[in-house]
Formats: sequence, C-alpha cells, structure tokens
Amino acid sequence: LLSYRGATMIVRKLRARRNWSQEQLADFCGLNVRTIQRIESGQKASLESLLRWVNLSLKIAICGCET
Repeated sequence: LLSYRGATMIVRKLRARRNWSQEQLADFCGLNVRTIQRIESGQKASLESLLRWVNLSLKIAICGCET
C-alpha cells in the first residue's frame, strides 16, 4: 500500500512536472490552497478533501487530464 507520505511525494512530483503552482492544483481539484499546502507538507486534512485530492491526482497521473 502507498503511504500518505508517499502519495504526497508523487503528487508534488506530478504537479512539478506540469509546472503547476499549488494554486493551480487547488483550482483543478476544487480545494482550498491551504488544503493543498497541508497535504503536501504531510499535515492532516479532512477525509473528504484528501479523497478528492487523491481521486483527481490519479486522473492526472493516469490519463494526463488537464484543465
């Protein structure tokens, strides 16, 4: 299983590969920028926010979807 820390590293790398800011990722995911900051720094976020973030992040990784 992928750890929380491992997931944050993957998404940070995906975001960097697309040259997206945290603000752009937040807009794409429909989350607050502060939530993205918390997730990427390994701090806890609400389960709903985390699930939305993981779901959309996986879509980015799998299909290369962009806004």
